[in-house]
Amino acid sequence: CTVPRASTVPGASFAPRASAATHVTSLRPLPPVDQVAAPPRMALAPVAGTQPAPDTQSEQPYLSPERLQHGYTIVVVGVNGDNMLSAGLAPGLVEGGYPGAVEVIDWTTKFWPLFIYHLRAEGRHETFARLIADKIVAYQARYPGRPVNLLGYSAGAVVAVESLEALPAGVAVDRTVLLAGAISPLYDLRTALNKSRDGIVSYYQTQDVVALWAGTTLAGTADGTHLPSAGAVGFWVRPGSSDEDRNLYRDKLVQLPYKPQMALSGNLGGHFQCVSRTFVARWISPRLAGHP
Repeated sequence: CTVPRASTVPGASFAPRASAATHVTSLRPLPPVDQVAAPPRMALAPVAGTQPAPDTQSEQPYLSPERLQHGYTIVVVGVNGDNMLSAGLAPGLVEGGYPGAVEVIDWTTKFWPLFIYHLRAEGRHETFARLIADKIVAYQARYPGRPVNLLGYSAGAVVAVESLEALPAGVAVDRTVLLAGAISPLYDLRTALNKSRDGIVSYYQTQDVVALWAGTTLAGTADGTHLPSAGAVGFWVRPGSSDEDRNLYRDKLVQLPYKPQMALSGNLGGHFQCVSRTFVARWISPRLAGHP
């Protein structure tokens, strides 16, 4: 079947977010790690031959030295944090055959009733994006040549994209997956696309009407536009884009709409059903392992 690519929306009058280059240069300096409101799990991936530092709240079970030898995937959760609603992401990747290490990044305050604050906390997004970028750089220095991937779910899609933008020159990841991203369909993806060697795959589902249609139209997307999210309607090439930019989107952005057969994996199109273990194992894990 034909995979839809980004499409132009003629006559769109709303202003797109600032260019990626401008966005990156506006990032605030990263504060000392001990001042970042993050759990112990935010420690950098361990050096080969050592065990990962234990997490007093919950361990990262897929950060063993053995798995780190085969690659590294960072999972960025959504506004509800790392709880039972997104608990299937990391296990699903492993059960689906992904052989590398998996680290879950919870960038929220861990108090889920603040989900609207989490959605629009741009400074928090930027701080954790810089921290994730540092993790990627550190891993690649310790394990050169191993594949590195990013998976951003819901508002975590913005943190994942900003992590790509924050990578220094000459550093890139291998694959990026955005899952039901609460991110503007007009977000400027050019820098992020160039920082992901195999491009970006975005899963979107038009049935996600509560969170990604009504929710982000009223409260705003995680990058601050009052529109249905790209996780519901897909990404659009911005009006006035050059042929070069259109070709970049065509070649490096793959958009996968909801398919009826996804229901067999427990995903009926709801915002939280797309992070079930079975769905992640069947539809996401093979792609991150390089076998879509």
